[in-house]
Amino acid sequence: MGEPRTDEIDLRPVWRRGLAARRGVPQVDLRAPVYMAAGALIAVVAMELGRSDSKEQAGPPPLAVKVSLEPAAEAPAPIAAPEEAAATVRAKQTRPAAEVPAPIAVPEKAAAPVRVKETNPAAPLTGKLVLESVPRVAVYAGARALGTTPCEIELEAGTHELRLVSKKSFIDVARKFRVQAGKVEKRALEFGLSTLRVDAPDGTKLSIDGRVIGNAPFEPIEIAEGTHHIVLVRDGEKLEERIHIPPSRTVDYRASL
Repeated sequence: MGEPRTDEIDLRPVWRRGLAARRGVPQVDLRAPVYMAAGALIAVVAMELGRSDSKEQAGPPPLAVKVSLEPAAEAPAPIAAPEEAAATVRAKQTRPAAEVPAPIAVPEKAAAPVRVKETNPAAPLTGKLVLESVPRVAVYAGARALGTTPCEIELEAGTHELRLVSKKSFIDVARKFRVQAGKVEKRALEFGLSTLRVDAPDGTKLSIDGRVIGNAPFEPIEIAEGTHHIVLVRDGEKLEERIHIPPSRTVDYRASL
């Protein structure tokens, strides 16, 4: 094999080229042009491959869509045929209304029987009161005189307050009596009688419960139990006092005039 020429490409191994350089043979470096050519070739191939791929992937051109911003016109409602409209109206009219649940009935409490008090118009509404007393007294209902004991008095059924009066025995008391319709009530009245002895200067005038007794000296006076009003008058001097008389006693009263 002869030595390579200067215009040829040195394809010897590197170690031989180095050896040749050491021998003084001039070397030409063609690596740069080779590399550049190879790169250009690779670039061309890559471009061709890219064009073919883009043609395959690209589809047909997109269609242009026109967008309108105007409101769409409302489609007119379909006109119902007369028979269909009538059927619709009848259906609305004959549709049963929703049933309202009936209220739950609450059992009422049994009313208590009302007891009516029967009144007999023929039944008596009054009764009788029979009174007896010692001493004798007059009987009053308010200001109305009913009689003097012993007496029988007809009164309405109920409770009555009667006034018993005896001027002689200085009795003036009020007592209550109950009368039942159609019945007779008998009462024997008792009054506790006492004796009153009044000691006063001669000429003294005495009055008891408005009744004039006379002038001193006085005799013993029979007087009923209770409170009595005594008035003594002598030479223009007057003494008034209320005294209480217990039943069945002798009471001495001394007047200082």
